Amino acid sequence: MHTKSFPGTVKPVRPGVYLRLLCWGWAYSRWNGAHWCMSAATPWTAGAITEISGSQDLPWKGLSNDETRH
Repeated sequence: MHTKSFPGTVKPVRPGVYLRLLCWGWAYSRWNGAHWCMSAATPWTAGAITEISGSQDLPWKGLSNDETRH
């Protein structure tokens, strides 16, 4: 389950993995508390990425449950 969409100018309050709307569709990205990191197809992969994304103002959605846990 996901939360409503937020504009890219609004940033998450907490670090973590979120969904971001890329040009080809939704993908998982980690918000490190200051910047968005590069995107990935799964929340587990996105959670390990530390490279900063060149796109910092894309729309995003929160995850209403922790999809990175099994």
